[in-house]
Amino acid sequence: MNTSQIQITFLPNGWHILTSQPIKKRMRWGAENVPLSITPQTEANHPGSYTNMLAKNREDGSIKIGPLIGILTMKGKTKPFRGNIRNFVDIIATAKKIGGLVFIFTPENIDWKHRQIHGYYLNQKGWSPVLFPFPDVVYNRIPYREEEQKPKAQLTLERLSNFPNLYLYNPHFFNKWTLFEWLKQFKTLPCSLPETAQIETKNQLHDFLETYQSIYLKPIRGKAGNGIIRIDKSNDHYLLKYQDKDIQHKKCKTLHEAWNLIQPYIRKQGYIIQQGVPLLTYQGNPFDCRVLVQKNGKGEWVVTGVGIRVAGRYGITTHVPRGGKIAKPHQVLKAAFHSDQYADLMRRIEECALKMALHIEHHVATVGEMSMDLGISADGKLWFFEANAKPMKFDEPDIRQRSLIHIIQYAQYLSFFK
Repeated sequence: MNTSQIQITFLPNGWHILTSQPIKKRMRWGAENVPLSITPQTEANHPGSYTNMLAKNREDGSIKIGPLIGILTMKGKTKPFRGNIRNFVDIIATAKKIGGLVFIFTPENIDWKHRQIHGYYLNQKGWSPVLFPFPDVVYNRIPYREEEQKPKAQLTLERLSNFPNLYLYNPHFFNKWTLFEWLKQFKTLPCSLPETAQIETKNQLHDFLETYQSIYLKPIRGKAGNGIIRIDKSNDHYLLKYQDKDIQHKKCKTLHEAWNLIQPYIRKQGYIIQQGVPLLTYQGNPFDCRVLVQKNGKGEWVVTGVGIRVAGRYGITTHVPRGGKIAKPHQVLKAAFHSDQYADLMRRIEECALKMALHIEHHVATVGEMSMDLGISADGKLWFFEANAKPMKFDEPDIRQRSLIHIIQYAQYLSFFK
């Protein structure tokens, strides 16, 4: 028997394989190949709770069932876990269809001594606590950088990465400054990098503004556009735009005054300073390309989709939570360029994203997905602004659906079911 599908369900006394025909071979699952019970289908008392799993012959004569996928997140204050619950539900539903079983767990749920995980499984009654063996694959979805940096989370990630027969992917968030340091090491890149430095002094601010007139300050560990500051230099003043819950404007007459305003942010958390790139506009507002790249069932990088994000009227970034809007690539890019240039431009965007993913992968073990922000200047040049190791879900339905399938297919690949 090569890889095939088989059904599994959770009965009151544990996990069971459902079969209409006798199976003489031993069934095993999880990183440590824990035995599974076999139950005739007529005895199953939870209609509709079946999950499709993949089955593969092992050299020892048993059948390996999988993949068993654990999503790692963090404990909630009043709930057993937190994170993007809607995303978890969608991943579970996708695995159920194409082959895999997904559960949720936190560092507190791991019983290292007995090598078990007291995770959470979604059934008709909601989230139920269920005992699992260590999974084949752990998908890291710890939602915030500061939580991922806590000692307990770091220790958990380290131990999971060294656990036999277990594959941890997306091991950590990217650091904005470290990311640019990585990319600067390559002699050739498929797109341009804006000049970027870690800001520490007023002289750096002065030099950047003298050179570029418009610059961005970004938190090294920022997310979704939080904390970004834009500074524009004119003949007699400096205009600061600070993006947090809303956008605040401040006009400063001197560089010293501007420096005093931004210093508290820089002291609180590290910032990079970055060249402002004049982007193409759509209906009067700047736009950029949000590209999702993922590993597929062959372990190869593919472009899952390209979306366009247009800045709001007073926005300094294109992030949707900060007032940006979603637009369709063919509408925006055909409006910015000749229609016959659209296909070539999309090809360049996709090739750039794939090559950048390969470059970044040189420095990160087992990364399975990332989203990228790419800009286009008036001369048609592509610019790389950022990559995110834990992409937010794309709102475009076709991209969203493909992204869910790739998450499961890559887990199938890592656990040798593809």
